[in-house]
Amino acid sequence: MVTLAGIETTSAVVFLAGATVAGAGFGAGVLGAFRTVSGLAPPGQRASLVAAYFIAAYVGFSVPVVAAGVAITHFRLHRTALGYATAIGVLIAVAAGSVILRGRLHGATPDPALMQVDAAIDTADGAEQPATKTLPSASKPGWR
Repeated sequence: MVTLAGIETTSAVVFLAGATVAGAGFGAGVLGAFRTVSGLAPPGQRASLVAAYFIAAYVGFSVPVVAAGVAITHFRLHRTALGYATAIGVLIAVAAGSVILRGRLHGATPDPALMQVDAAIDTADGAEQPATKTLPSASKPGWR
């Protein structure tokens, strides 16, 4: 939303501050998703999973950019940027609402499968053995 405010007010400082905050959040989200997804695959299938992850990510990046490029020809740059930022804000609000609603419907307990993946990754990193069960493949050489 800071980026949207920077676009609306045409303030480069506010826009760059928003872009910095958004970039940090995006980077943390991608790192967390990548760590979770790569931990779910057996070592022999990890390369295929990583390739599929990057294909989905690049399609997810490129389609909105191409759509924005087409929209610019009809609505000009400023209005397209406002619409793009507003759409991202709405998607974020919907995703956050979904997470909150699911947490309330299913209780606030974490997903046991994800806890096992985190424990297996921590074990492979050399951390202390957690009290929870880990995935059987965590003890295999080459886990990571």
